[in-house]
Formats: sequence, structure tokens, C-alpha cells
Amino acid sequence: MESFHLNHNPMEYRTITLRVLVVALFLTTTFNLFAQEEPSVSNSLRDQWTEMIKSSETYKDHKIIKVDKLGDYRNALGDSLSAYSSSIDAMKKEKGQINEELKVLKSELDAVKMSLLESEEMNGSISFLGLSLKQTTYNIVVWSIVALLAVLVLAMYTKMKKVCSVAKRIKTSYSKIKIYI
Repeated sequence: MESFHLNHNPMEYRTITLRVLVVALFLTTTFNLFAQEEPSVSNSLRDQWTEMIKSSETYKDHKIIKVDKLGDYRNALGDSLSAYSSSIDAMKKEKGQINEELKVLKSELDAVKMSLLESEEMNGSISFLGLSLKQTTYNIVVWSIVALLAVLVLAMYTKMKKVCSVAKRIKTSYSKIKIYI
């Protein structure tokens, strides 16, 4: 095997550079040849038609086309039509599969929407004393109970204050009476 160490020899450097350029040129021309060998079907048919008309002979404003060339063109046209037909069939099949997937996705979307509505309804309601209430109704009931309890506490406080003041008056009156007795 050859060593790739250049030792700064200009001749080796030129040889390697030349080899690289030749390989690059070969690769680019090879790719171009392959690209030109695969024309599309419509261009191939047009090219064949044009070539067939050009190569045919003319006799008093009429073209004389050889039967074998016409047969080749007919075969190429038949192949193109069958390729297009199979392509259309494959696309119809794919369309059917896509429509089926769409139906499945729509049914899944409907199920998710129903689940979302049920979830929102559950989130919007609260169970209170065995009853299922909406959040606004629950808030009204709870704050009404809180307000009622606050009013009761305030009423009991004023009643106790009144009782305490009465008890104080009785106690002071009793102590006055006790002094006199």
C-alpha cells in the first residue's frame, strides 16, 4: 500500500491532486449520465413522437411512418397509460385509507369533546350535603351560612353583654343592699 505521507514533494502533491480531480470529474459525469437516462414518461413519449415524425419520410404533404416505430410508440404509450392507471389506483386506495383515518380521528375527537364537557361539568359542580350543586350556588349557600353564623354570633354577643350588664347591676345593687342590712 502506498503511504499518504507527502514529504512536501511537489510531484507527489500534483499526482494526488490530479487523481482527486479525475475521480471528481468521473463522479459528476456519471451522475449526469444517470440523470439523463431516466427521463419522465411524458418527455419520453414526446421525444419518441418528435423523433418518429422527424425520421419519417414525406410524400406529397403526407408523413410515412414505419410500422415498427409506430408499434414501439404504441407500446410506450400503453406502458405510460398503465403506469398512470396504476398510479391513479394507488392514489384512490391511499385516499380511501386517509378517509378512514379521518373518520377514526373525527370519532376520537368527538369522544374527547364529550369527555371534556363531562370534565367541565364535574369541575363546575360540587357535592354538598349529598347534593350536586354548581359552584356559584355552592358559593352562595356557603357564604349565606357564614353570614347567618356571623349574625348569630353577633346576636349572642350582644345578648351576653346585656346579661353581663344586668348581672353587674344586680351585683352592685345587692352589695348596696348588703351594706344596709
